[in-house]
Formats: sequence, C-alpha cells, structure tokens
Amino acid sequence: MSEALGEPRGRREPLFKVSDGSERADHYAVMTRESLLNDDLLAAGYGDPLVFENVLLLWNDDEESYNLVVDGETVVDRVVA
Repeated sequence: MSEALGEPRGRREPLFKVSDGSERADHYAVMTRESLLNDDLLAAGYGDPLVFENVLLLWNDDEESYNLVVDGETVVDRVVA
C-alpha cells in the first residue's frame, strides 16, 4: 500500500492510494464496509504489500483513476515477506 488518504472532500469511506510505482493511472482502495475480512487494509503501513480477493475494480472518469471497492465480503491480507 502506498498511503492512507483518510476521508477527503467530505467522504465517509476511508480512501487509500495503492501503488507499486509502475502504474500509469492512479489506483485507490475505497472501503465501503469494514469487516474482519478486510481489516488488514486499515492496519497496513506504508509499503506493506497487500493481496485483494473479491474486490470490485471500477474506472473513475472524473479522477482518471481505478478504484478498488472494498466491501464487507472483500478479503484483504498482508503479504508476509
């Protein structure tokens, strides 16, 4: 994970920039519902590698970026090095 962006512009959902430095368009993870399955996203630190399962990937025309929509059914795990 690159960085937690908090709740910008009045958002209620936590927003995180996700990056490995090679992408041409920005990628963001938007947590719409917190659960035990995805709490590693909230606990991850800068540079922690993550694996996402059952995530919805959407293109955001307004921001020209990809959004990974993380809901209560999404599994997020930290990768152990």
